[in-house]
Amino acid sequence: MTGPRVEIDVAAVTALAAELAAAAAELARIAAATQLVAVHPAVMAAAPRAPVRVARALAHLEPAVRGLAALPLGYTALSTDAARQAAELAAAEASDAVLAGAGVLVGAPWGIADATAGALVSAGLRSADPAVLLVRGVLDAWIPEGPGVVREVPAPAGTQLATIDDLYRRVGGLRPGEVEVTPVRGADGTVRYLVLLRGMEPSLNPTLNTPGQAVKSSRGADAHTRAVAAAMRRAGVPPGAELMLAGHSQGGITAMNLAAAGGYRVTHVVTAGSPIANKRAGRARVLALEHQGDLVPDLDGAEETANRWLAVHRFGGDRRISRVAAHHGLRTGYLPELATPGFAADPGVRGWLEGTAPYLAGQPGPPRRFRLDSGPYPEPDAVRIARDLVAGSRRRDPLTGPGAAGA
Repeated sequence: MTGPRVEIDVAAVTALAAELAAAAAELARIAAATQLVAVHPAVMAAAPRAPVRVARALAHLEPAVRGLAALPLGYTALSTDAARQAAELAAAEASDAVLAGAGVLVGAPWGIADATAGALVSAGLRSADPAVLLVRGVLDAWIPEGPGVVREVPAPAGTQLATIDDLYRRVGGLRPGEVEVTPVRGADGTVRYLVLLRGMEPSLNPTLNTPGQAVKSSRGADAHTRAVAAAMRRAGVPPGAELMLAGHSQGGITAMNLAAAGGYRVTHVVTAGSPIANKRAGRARVLALEHQGDLVPDLDGAEETANRWLAVHRFGGDRRISRVAAHHGLRTGYLPELATPGFAADPGVRGWLEGTAPYLAGQPGPPRRFRLDSGPYPEPDAVRIARDLVAGSRRRDPLTGPGAAGA
C-alpha cells in the first residue's frame, strides 16, 4: 500500500502476525513443559531423599517459569495487533484509501506521524535513551547464544577493491552468516588482509547474523566476534598481521570488537549504519558512515564524535520513520551515497583514506569465505537443574545407582 509519505507491505505485516503467533505457540509449549518439571516423576522420587536440595532447585526454577509463562501473552498481543493492522491496511487498500497529511505510520501500534518523529529525532530524542538501553540489557540476558561453528564456503572470484564503494558492494554480496577474508600484497611486499562483514539478517536463520546476536555483539565480544576471529585463522591470517575491516550494521559492531580485542594490528575500520559510539578500536583509524534517517547507529544511546581516530560522515535529511528500513539497508541507504561528490569531498573521508593504499592499491589474492553458524544453544537452566536432580537421585538409588547389583 502506498500513500504520499507511507510505504507499507501488507503481505509482510500479515506474515509478521503469523510468525508472532507461531512464536507465541512455541513459547507456550516450552512454558508448559517447564512447569511440568516440578511434578516430574524423577523430581517426586528425589524429594523424600533430598527435600532441601529439591526445594532449593524448585525455588530457583520458579522465576524462570513465571517469566516463560508471561512471554507467550506478549507475543500473542503483538500478533493480534499486527493482524489487526494488516486487516485495516488491506481494507484501506481495497477501498483505495490514501493516507494524507503527515503520513501517519499505521504499522506502528501507537500511530506516530513520520514528520513528528523526524522532528523529535532532529531535536535530539535518540532512539536508545535510557529506557531502550534498559530493554536492551534485559534482552541480552534472555537471548541464548551458541558457540559458533565455522565452515568454509565457495567464494566468487575476487576483484580489485580500490574504493570504499568497492568494499561495500562486495559486502552486499555476502549471504547470511558469511565473512570474507582477502589477502592483499602491498608495494612493499607485505601481505595485509581485508575482512568484510555483513549486517544482521532480519529473518530467522541458523547463522550468527541475527537480531539477537547483534544485541550480543553490541554488548561486547560475543560468539560472532569469536567466530570471525576463528575464520581469519582458518584463512591463514597470522598473529600480528595488519588488517582493514569493513562492516555494515552488526558487521561494523563486530569489526570494532575485533579491533579492540588485540592479536592483530587493525589499522583501519569502516562501518556503515553501526552503533559504535561506546566502542574503542585501539589505534585503528575508524570511518563511521551514518544516514541521518537510520536509527540503528543511535542504538548505543550516544553520539559518535569525530576525533583524531574517528571520522564520521553523516548524510541524508529524510527522517521519516516509515523509511527507517530503507535508510538502514546497504543497497538502498548507503551505497547510493558512496558515489556522490559530497562523499568524496568530505575532509574526514579523505583523511581516513590516507594510509589505505597498501590495501586499496595493492594486489589482492584469492578471497576466502566462511559461513558462521550459531551451533547448539546451551540447555536452559530448568533442563540442567532437572537433569542434575535425576542424576543425583540415581547416584543414591540402591537399585540403579553405581555399585548396585548387576550394574
